[in-house]
Amino acid sequence: MQPIEAEEIESCINESFMPAFVCRDRYLVLYGGAGSGKSVAIAQKIVLRILKAMDSGKKHTFLCLRKTQPAARKSIFPLFQDIIEEWGVGKLCTINKSDMTIRFYGGCNIIITGLDDPEKIKSIHGITSVWLEEATEFTYDDFQQIDLRLRGYTWDYKQIAMSFNPIDEGHWIRKKLFTDEIQAEIEGGSGRAMREYRHEVEGKMVKYSAMFMHSTFQDNKFLDEVYRAKLLNLINEDTNYYNVYCKGLWGVLKGLIFEHWDVCDRIPEEADARGFGLDFGFSANPTSIVEVAFVGTRLYIKEHLYRPGLTNPDIAAELHGIKEGKAHCITVADCAEPKSLAEIRQSGQICVPSTKGKDSVAYGIQRMKQFEIHITKDSTNLLKEFQGYKWAEDKNGNPLNKPVKYNDHAIDAARYIITKLKGDAKVDLVTTKSGASKEGAQLSRGPAELEQDEAIWNG
Repeated sequence: MQPIEAEEIESCINESFMPAFVCRDRYLVLYGGAGSGKSVAIAQKIVLRILKAMDSGKKHTFLCLRKTQPAARKSIFPLFQDIIEEWGVGKLCTINKSDMTIRFYGGCNIIITGLDDPEKIKSIHGITSVWLEEATEFTYDDFQQIDLRLRGYTWDYKQIAMSFNPIDEGHWIRKKLFTDEIQAEIEGGSGRAMREYRHEVEGKMVKYSAMFMHSTFQDNKFLDEVYRAKLLNLINEDTNYYNVYCKGLWGVLKGLIFEHWDVCDRIPEEADARGFGLDFGFSANPTSIVEVAFVGTRLYIKEHLYRPGLTNPDIAAELHGIKEGKAHCITVADCAEPKSLAEIRQSGQICVPSTKGKDSVAYGIQRMKQFEIHITKDSTNLLKEFQGYKWAEDKNGNPLNKPVKYNDHAIDAARYIITKLKGDAKVDLVTTKSGASKEGAQLSRGPAELEQDEAIWNG
């Protein structure tokens, strides 16, 4: 195969990340704001290292991790697929979609998984480097165990690459890997810093190092203008979110809305009430579909869809697949999109508008908090939303009675269906002509709206 020329590299990567591409340190830490291109840079570097190794007859094995396997499937795996397609190197490899492995001819491998699949990780030998995507998901013990697995002699340098948004100044990454001096050097304008580690082993001094790179959306020449505008507008939403996601500074987690929830394997088959929530999106925002189920005082939530760029026919098709065997369950969608709602209903879906009005968001949040919340482990984006969902603050840091309007698409979808199923009023189950059971809407909807819902439900 022909080696990749420098001109070709420059045309498909952000120049800001060139130091990362040539970094050979034990730790490569890429952190900063949303949309800066951190994850893409690391994935591109891995593919480049493989292509260069193939050209010289060498082999690599890269282990690419998220905290859970479903999260890796939704983020890391499609990213590598996109890069391989964009660079036109698909003929050089075999992609196994079931176990998320990419095997290049000549023996190089990319293995993508999560820490919830420990047996697969234990069976991997000869790892060249590891990538921890969304590194703030991992515990310090996770990091230590992964660090210890990256051992042995290899023909090329071994590296742990990390990419993340600095959401919490109290996180172990800030405390264990960074120092105040490193942070000051980065914030002083250089955007990069080095840290050297020294250990004496059997009378011999062993040295290794870490490189820290800070980036923001300004470093990503491929980012669209709509997303840039959304990030800049965070200054009008919440100072902490603006600092974290726009400026890429370490945040302070306070005012979290959901502090008591846990992760479960799945939604129970039998439930007292069940339904689906739909939040529309298109370009910068994803369309989100979640399923909720109530078992007594327990609330279960599962993310089914979280994807931008979907048209209404696309969404309807997704709903048909998601609701297979549960077609009788109601779907509640954002009432601000009446045309979209109508098109979804034309596809045969039971889809009614959400309730909005004064304090409806705060009310929905409080209604959710009255239940014991369990989120399925494959709900990657919903889990991330829950971890950072917080009350907005005014310019003086005083909390407001509304959440920050950012990274809330799956939560909004959940809120729509939850407040429909569990509104103010005591509701009774009614049997429809089709035999499906339903619950009445909450009393906060007016008589005309209730009649409309009944007509939609009963066809």
